[in-house]
This record gives sequence, C-alpha cells and structure tokens, in this order.
Amino acid sequence: TWLPRGAGEPRREPGDRRGSLLALAWDPRAGVLAAGGLDEAITTWPIGQVPTRLPLDRGTIEALAWSPVDDQLAAV
Repeated sequence: TWLPRGAGEPRREPGDRRGSLLALAWDPRAGVLAAGGLDEAITTWPIGQVPTRLPLDRGTIEALAWSPVDDQLAAV
C-alpha cells in the first residue's frame, strides 16, 4: 500500500500507541519518521510538528519504506 505524506489525522499524544511497534522508516529528505505495528495504523512524526495517525483496515503493519523518488510510504 502506498500512502501520500500527510494522510491521516493529527494526534495530540505522541506516546499513545496501541499495540507493539514492529516497523520504523525514516525519510531524511523530509525529516519524517513513520511507525507501524499491531495497532493496524501508521503514525508519522515530522520534525517539529504534531504526529499524525492513519488507521488502516488491513491488519498488522510489518514493514515500512519511504519511496526514494517521491513522498510516498509503502506499508506491508
């Protein structure tokens, strides 16, 4: 699944993850960390901004990777 950067809803509590963390991906060009796991959602943390949580109806997030050519995130 490819997701555009910025998709999802802002989160007010960055430490509020439900379930175990299984995947992390860092985008050094944009300064964004993405995280996913058993909570069936992807959370992104842009440097200096409020984290965003994007719930997915696809199950556990086992791996994440930013595209090397644009601002999309792959989730498996």
